[in-house]
Amino acid sequence: MSYRVFFSFSTSLSQNLRVPKGTLAKITEQIRATEEMLGLTRTPTYTPKGEKQKPGWQWLDTEREMRKKLGPRPASEGHQWWLAQRDWDKTKEAMGWRVRGHNEFVRGLYDDIVRWSKDRLKGRGTETITVGQSAEFWGGLAIIEWPRELWSKEFFTDHMEHLFDLLTRGESRGRSLGCAPYNLRQADCLIRMLEDELDQWGYDLRFAVPLTARLQPYDFIRCSHDGGYDWCSRCGPIHEHDFHERCLVCPRAKEGKCDLKNSHPAEFEDVEKPNTKGKSK
Repeated sequence: MSYRVFFSFSTSLSQNLRVPKGTLAKITEQIRATEEMLGLTRTPTYTPKGEKQKPGWQWLDTEREMRKKLGPRPASEGHQWWLAQRDWDKTKEAMGWRVRGHNEFVRGLYDDIVRWSKDRLKGRGTETITVGQSAEFWGGLAIIEWPRELWSKEFFTDHMEHLFDLLTRGESRGRSLGCAPYNLRQADCLIRMLEDELDQWGYDLRFAVPLTARLQPYDFIRCSHDGGYDWCSRCGPIHEHDFHERCLVCPRAKEGKCDLKNSHPAEFEDVEKPNTKGKSK
């Protein structure tokens, strides 16, 4: 397993760079919104005593500052305590997705800068970001880690989808597998094993690679708690859009032995009901 460091081991651009117009404003606004939502504060770059202050800044101990911004979960007591807990949960969710959005922005910007450095932009519709300007926002291009115990079901699901992409494609969100990608059936087994190890909250989402009506695997995962697939003891996890077609062609279903079809009798009433329309008595 290897990790891309993105902007971590540098303090600014190495030279001025032409970028699409509006890029500088977009970067500074992204960083401002992230700081406001997560409660992050800037610490000036360390400079030895007696020397001229070095340019730039960084976020120190982002986890501590984010926890301080969120605060402890309200206790289940007092007047309308459930409303306070609901608001706290909403804030926690919003902060978590801000972390994810910020990290996606940083990874995307890194790829853009690499491309702009190779294919020099010219003409109208561009602007120049100087080395000095970049030093003023570089500290805000750090990857942020949202504390694991604050993950919601949705955040955990997003992480598992990331791991599945890593297993099947060899790279995801700056991480490289370091070996040949796994096929879909292998990744399906691995993702179930990883869920058992990582699900410290007891969500029990039961991730799996859903199957088509012809029992071929899709190239993504779904979980059963939200109806992403229907489980058949014989065929396995059938995608929610395929289970009807699967039951129509399954030999066991025709014999009345398909537990999937038998558990959804209303879905097949129109198919199995004799068509008597237009017939005379």
